[in-house]
Amino acid sequence: MQNYIVKINNCYRYRRWVLSYVSHLDKRKEVKISLKTKDPKLAMIRAEIYNSQIENFWKALIHSGNTEKVMDKYKIAVQLAQSHGFAYKTADQIAALSLEEIMSRISASMTAKPYGENQQTTEALLGGLEQPKVLLSECLKLYWPLIHDRLTNKTDRQIQKWKNPRKLAFNNFIDVIGDKSCDQVTRLDILSFRNWCNEKIKKGWTANSANKQLTHIKDILKTVSISNEIELPVRTLFEETNFRRVENSKPPFEASFVQNEIFPKLKYLNVRDRYALWQSPILE
Repeated sequence: MQNYIVKINNCYRYRRWVLSYVSHLDKRKEVKISLKTKDPKLAMIRAEIYNSQIENFWKALIHSGNTEKVMDKYKIAVQLAQSHGFAYKTADQIAALSLEEIMSRISASMTAKPYGENQQTTEALLGGLEQPKVLLSECLKLYWPLIHDRLTNKTDRQIQKWKNPRKLAFNNFIDVIGDKSCDQVTRLDILSFRNWCNEKIKKGWTANSANKQLTHIKDILKTVSISNEIELPVRTLFEETNFRRVENSKPPFEASFVQNEIFPKLKYLNVRDRYALWQSPILE
């Protein structure tokens, strides 16, 4: 472990080259993390936590070859930590805790089962897995399986018709703010998209059309973030973003239209139906 700890300006840092066998999956050349301490003992404890996290992350990447299985493993870690009375935190977050809380997590991981026997419990309590990044471009793929209950009793055509406006809205969103990870979406991003919608309204969109786009994006982000344990304050992000709808009543027919288009066609009705129509408030 000493090989991965360096001292720079009286503060300790963790540094480790990405190993060649995983470099095709982890594109970083070197892992560099500030240990945020001048105490060598605390630096060693924090470096151990980071090192465990990094090695477990590499193993997960090698075994899965993609991020989807890593995501499943992360969810399990969150649930395990909660079952032991701790909120799940990544190694980076744990390293910033007090020494007392760090030791309490280490103690819990050792007493839950013999140390080293249950790797999942150790990862859960000591932040062995970093929260996987879910790109916006991956959201729809994750979203569809989560909303099967909304598509029951729909035909294939109806399902496609239901999906299309959501695809369109979310792809518009990505075009406006870029393809970033879900946890990096900010209030400014939402307002940027709202401004884009506002420009569309100036060119002929209705407020209702713009609001539907915002609603679809909010629903997709909320559903995916809850399912994947992503901390995203969706309600705050979209607060007060809807456009005000203007209810326009339909204008009445012009008198000339009624006289020239409607009245002449009444002669084709029988006497009873013609009388009923004349008594209707439509023609009053």
